[in-house]
Amino acid sequence: MTWLTKIALKKRWLTLLIAAVLTGVSVWSLFDLHMELIPDINIPVTSVIAVYPQAKPETVMNDVTVKVESALSDVEGLTVMNSTVSEGSSFTYAMFDYGIDMEKANQQIAENLAALDLPAAVRDLPKSMPQLGENPQLYPIDINMLPVVILSVSGDISAEELEQIAADEIIPAVSGLEGVYSASAEGISRQQVQVDIDPALLNGTGLPFSAVVGMLSGQAFTSLEEVEAAPLGMTGMSLGDISTVMVAYPSGSSISRVNGLPAVTINIMKESDANTVLTANAVTDAIADIGSRLPDGVTIDIVLDQSDYIENTIGDLTRDAVIGCVLAVVIVFLFLMAFKVSLVTAVSIPLSILFGFLIIRFFGVTINLVTLSAMAIAVGRVIDNSIVVLEVIYRRIQQGEPYRTAAIEGVREVAAPITSSTLATIVIFVPLALVGGIIGELFVPFALTMTAALVSSLLVALIVIPPMSDFKVRRNASGEWKQTWYERAYLKSLKWSLGHRLITVGTTVVLFFGSFALLPII
Repeated sequence: MTWLTKIALKKRWLTLLIAAVLTGVSVWSLFDLHMELIPDINIPVTSVIAVYPQAKPETVMNDVTVKVESALSDVEGLTVMNSTVSEGSSFTYAMFDYGIDMEKANQQIAENLAALDLPAAVRDLPKSMPQLGENPQLYPIDINMLPVVILSVSGDISAEELEQIAADEIIPAVSGLEGVYSASAEGISRQQVQVDIDPALLNGTGLPFSAVVGMLSGQAFTSLEEVEAAPLGMTGMSLGDISTVMVAYPSGSSISRVNGLPAVTINIMKESDANTVLTANAVTDAIADIGSRLPDGVTIDIVLDQSDYIENTIGDLTRDAVIGCVLAVVIVFLFLMAFKVSLVTAVSIPLSILFGFLIIRFFGVTINLVTLSAMAIAVGRVIDNSIVVLEVIYRRIQQGEPYRTAAIEGVREVAAPITSSTLATIVIFVPLALVGGIIGELFVPFALTMTAALVSSLLVALIVIPPMSDFKVRRNASGEWKQTWYERAYLKSLKWSLGHRLITVGTTVVLFFGSFALLPII
């Protein structure tokens, strides 16, 4: 590895210029990286919902569910499949191997579903219920589709007025922002016309349920009486003869309140490739502008903002890095009693962290709680290599060697140990990257981030630190290395251990096996 150091020293100012440019690029990439709350986990899960009007569960299972399961079982990588059947409906949940391309899998499932031989009542239902789209319908499940911002619009006005404000003022303004996928309101339940059909009376007419739905769809009614008088084909009967028509709230209605006042909840989803922090900040800026135009007494509160968690974590990482730099300067100064040397060592922390972010950007890893945690842990490790390199160069210069010779020979002395120790640390994270399932999905970004930071620290120690180590050092007149206070203390301990080998090894063995007694209480 010394050839890297030789090149860096030969083109010293070019090396430092490249390091400065890379630092700037790294800072830019840090702001350009996608910031998420959690890693971009590819959960290989999908579902299929089928509606079979008025069919008994056993009929739904035999005529629909079994065939849907056959369409899913043909897809490679299927690991788990569960189905739930109830009267008139079927729900099938399928999970596949991690790492599978779910976009291709869902496309194959959709093709298989289209080719199934299903009852006419199932296939023709979308004609009478256009909002259904398809039947059966494929619903891919995406765990990353969580709201980035949740808003609450409340005020001392009617719920209908709040919903109108949300629909006319807030949702259109938010939906048009860059990175926003959708904005939807919930929390308001409006009364609607409900038709409660008596199954026994319907069977007496000889009409299927889908036929009744088809007769009602597309018609405009101005009163409940008109709905009740709607004719049922050629039967001579009306809808009111087989059902009860009423105005009521739909079942499963939700009620939203903020400080006891009626409220509307607005969930804002981002696009899959959008930056969470930038999207959330754009939403909050837009909300501040919209809030100034709302009627008196109507307020917008931010219930959830994912960017807060991310920015707080970034703040914690920055704080840890600053504390680490300060402590590194203090510790190195106490041991070497050279302030400039301490400052050079401290440079390795921000450089290694920034270069690490540049590397993970190349691999498409996002900034999230997992990767930021890895960087926070790496802060205490990235300075080690630079301390070793700088100390050996400092010692050689103090012994009288020219700067260039001290740098090259010093790096040659420690290059193998620091490279092997860094690689040994990296290898520890390899099993984490090979773990399957959701644990693997979580720890692959963690392992990549740690690896990027450690590799960066090694390169900084071998390439950047030597060109920065040309400082004046008070040389010893004898040219010999003078023992420091900590070396003298260590040598005394070492001599005692070598003189009492049996006691030293015996104590170590006792402590090793004694530590197993702690396992039951950990």
